[in-house]
Amino acid sequence: IRVEVSEPLTGWEREYTIIAILDAASDPAGIIASRAGIDVPTAPEIPITTYRFRTAEGVDVREVSKELEVAFLANGMESVVLEDQIAELVSFFRSFYNLLTGYMGLGLIVGIAALGVVSMRAVVERRQQIGVLRALGYRQQMVQLSFLLESSFITLLGIAIGVALGFVLTSNIVEGISDQLEGISFSVPWLQIVGIIIATYIFAMLTTYFPARQASRVTPADALRYE
Repeated sequence: IRVEVSEPLTGWEREYTIIAILDAASDPAGIIASRAGIDVPTAPEIPITTYRFRTAEGVDVREVSKELEVAFLANGMESVVLEDQIAELVSFFRSFYNLLTGYMGLGLIVGIAALGVVSMRAVVERRQQIGVLRALGYRQQMVQLSFLLESSFITLLGIAIGVALGFVLTSNIVEGISDQLEGISFSVPWLQIVGIIIATYIFAMLTTYFPARQASRVTPADALRYE
């Protein structure tokens, strides 16, 4: 794209060619151009505050960075290795995502524990109902299975709602930032999601297994005497 740039005070004009536009992740602000291309003869000299160096193959970039700072110590030069800067930025975002993942994992653990507490309270509050079922001919395995099926339904319903809301929320976030970051797309890590679902279901069943087993051991006589 060719554009014309003019200096209004002196009437100086020059034609430039835009060869690329960098996204916000690559260069937050500024224009990259040659020194000769931006100098205006009749205007004050534009100071250069940032230099970029390219090293030869096999050269230790970090060692060169230290030597540059030593050589230009009197000028207060600060040298930054671009690779380290990008790695630090990626590490920051990765730590932020890990923090969110930790909070979600903590919420998942609390939810599983809450399901176990609800199951234990159900055994206590429905003790008379369990006694009636046992008196009608329900065996221990049938009582235990009924509690496990009830907890299984609640667990699967919670998993379905959580996964659906996660898909909707993530899709909206990706759609919102796709205008700023080109090339970003919404992809679903099915393998990780399936692994989390299986692990959640297994631990939820283990949490409710002991209350269900306790319920199956209730005898009709003890349950009917319970107040």
